[in-house]
Amino acid sequence: MTAQLGDGHQPGINASTKRQTRLRRVLNKLGLIVFGVLVGACAAEIGLRIVGFSYPQFYEIDSSLGYSLRPNIEGWYRKEGVSYVRINSDGLRDREHSKSKPPDTFRVAVVGDSYSEAMHVEMDQTFWKVAEQNLQNC
Repeated sequence: MTAQLGDGHQPGINASTKRQTRLRRVLNKLGLIVFGVLVGACAAEIGLRIVGFSYPQFYEIDSSLGYSLRPNIEGWYRKEGVSYVRINSDGLRDREHSKSKPPDTFRVAVVGDSYSEAMHVEMDQTFWKVAEQNLQNC
């Protein structure tokens, strides 16, 4: 049992030791809080990956173009709207095309900006897909 002085202080324990003890308790609590936040963030990340929620990186750095679409990537685009986007093996937002052109086939290339790319809508709603369907009916 420790003796206490009349003023409530214990002999041999100075203010510096009390500060160190208090600091140690605060740091322990802070460490537990940080650990809890990290465990929660990891659990959220794992849960979102299990249900398939992700933000795929559709673009990659291109030395001649600046940025270009990554070939063979697909996923949900959620920046300006919500649509499922598939990029073909040529790095174009379109279905796969054979290199050789079938007979009696006209090919039309659409070159443009993000409006032409139309990541925010489903592919069958893009103006170039609608034009393709209309041209096939001619």
